[in-house]
Order: sequence, then C-alpha cells, then structure tokens
Amino acid sequence: MSQPPSTLQEPRRLSGQLQNQGPDPDTYRLLATLEVDARALSARLDALLHQLQNELSDSSDSTQESIVVFHDVVEATCASVDAMVERTGVLVDRCEKLDRSLNLIHPLSHQIKGIKQALVALEAKVQVS
Repeated sequence: MSQPPSTLQEPRRLSGQLQNQGPDPDTYRLLATLEVDARALSARLDALLHQLQNELSDSSDSTQESIVVFHDVVEATCASVDAMVERTGVLVDRCEKLDRSLNLIHPLSHQIKGIKQALVALEAKVQVS
C-alpha cells in the first residue's frame, strides 16, 4: 500500500511535472493564485497576531493597574480603620471620664435633695409660727 505524498513533497512533484511537460499556463496561474492567497492569508494572520499581542498587552497593563488600585484601596482602608480604632479609643476614654464625673453628681444630688427637704421643713416651721 503506497502512502500519500507529504505536503512537502507535493510542490516538488508539481515542479517535476512542469519540467517534464513544459510550461503549462494553467499551472502557472494556479501557482500564482496560490502564492497570492498564501501571502494574503499570511498578512491576515500577521495582523491578527499583532492585534492579539496588543490586546494581551492591554489586558496585562489593565491587570497591573487594577492590582495597584486594589493595593492603594487596601492601604487606604487599613489607614482609615486604624484611625477609627484610635478615635474610638479616645471616645471610650472620654466616655469613661464623663462617667466618673457623673458618678460624682449622684452624691451631690442626694445632698441637694437633703437640703431641699430641710428647706421645706424650715419653711413649714416658719409658716406655722
């Protein structure tokens, strides 16, 4: 069983036929058309590969920019959280100080109530006399 000729052997076979048979205008036209089509296909493939390369480069640049933006956002968020934690600590300290100050008011309030009761009792005695 014979094997079909490889694609590399096909042009050689055609070339050999041309030499054996002499110049055939149809064969030359076919070869010229094939060459033009091959060049056009090669040019389109080259353009597609350049376009793909540009798109991949743009995608890579966009990805790198996204990573930088993400990094900046994470850093800014961490800084904001740190600032908020610090401010919350200051607020808690102030609230505790205010609570201690308000705790001093309770005994004063009892003293004022006692003074008020004494004044009411004194007023009652003054009115009775």
